[in-house]
Amino acid sequence: MKPRSAALLGQAAIVVALGLTMLSAARDQARSNALTSFRHYRPDWEESWRTPVEQLAAVTLARQLPHPEQDPELVEAALSVMRRSLSWYMKAPRLAQMLREGIELRIAHGEVNGDALHTAFDMLEFAESDEVDTYRGRIASLAGDRNAAAAALAEAASKLQSLLGMPGDDQAVARLGLAWRDLLAVHQGRTMNWLARQLPVIAAAEREATEAMVAQVRALLEPYLGKAPGGYGETLPDEAMLAVLERQSVDINRTQPRRQESLRQARLVLAECAPHYHFEPVIDAACTIALRYHAIPSGGLLIVLSVCTALIVGLWYAITRLFRGPMPVDVNAETMENVEPIDLDTDAETKSRSSGSITDIG
Repeated sequence: MKPRSAALLGQAAIVVALGLTMLSAARDQARSNALTSFRHYRPDWEESWRTPVEQLAAVTLARQLPHPEQDPELVEAALSVMRRSLSWYMKAPRLAQMLREGIELRIAHGEVNGDALHTAFDMLEFAESDEVDTYRGRIASLAGDRNAAAAALAEAASKLQSLLGMPGDDQAVARLGLAWRDLLAVHQGRTMNWLARQLPVIAAAEREATEAMVAQVRALLEPYLGKAPGGYGETLPDEAMLAVLERQSVDINRTQPRRQESLRQARLVLAECAPHYHFEPVIDAACTIALRYHAIPSGGLLIVLSVCTALIVGLWYAITRLFRGPMPVDVNAETMENVEPIDLDTDAETKSRSSGSITDIG
């Protein structure tokens, strides 16, 4: 490619990049302005002030409602404007119909992931549609039949409740974790969604499982906190309590290492299956201190020794090479004389005898 062509091509690319940047900045600024207008909208404004904002909200909803999850913040703000406008009762059925059509279209296309419809369903509730309960049941049914898995989880939770702080509680925690993961797993291509988890059978099973796991954690913390850890409530732990917990954790973890591993397993199950559950500050601090490594584990020591050994060997090798100096020259080594390269270009004369050569005749 010629330099002139390359320069023209680079200039064209720069112009296109600048144009796209300006277009993106203008789009972001327009969204920010619309969001500010929607949030500051008041229904008692004069009509000349209200009408442009309401029209902008209507245009935004018409453009965003087929896929409200792309910008839920903007859709919710626009819908809030429409709900407070004087024309809400006239436009509400149409907006609800657009939301229902979007949900129906995505269900018809085979989208069995109900969580993808979360924003659309929230907007349908916000629009006060009469068919909210119908779509709640339909979206919940996308998760499939999970009554058997919920019953297994409830049974595992009941078994754990009967074994709190007793031998065999680790196996009960493991079985409960497996049952809980099976309830939340994908079944025949169908994923669990937030509305399915609100069904009475599943919600009751998860509540029992959560209570059982929390009771297990509290039972494991009894040596650290005493017999009534729940009595602290929302009290924040002070420095003296943290110091006592630190000393007790060192002694208990040294004499009862299984308790620390059991506590770690219970917390992992809760964090995976019930991530929104939060303990009281004292319980949370006690768990953190009890699960802390108060001594370097054997695996860590092996890694440190391996790395130190490699570094020492490399340092020794580098120092040896440094003090050894340059390698001596072997005097007995044979050397070749510097031979001039062969000149392959030779001047050749080609002598040809003329076909019309002169000969002497008689």
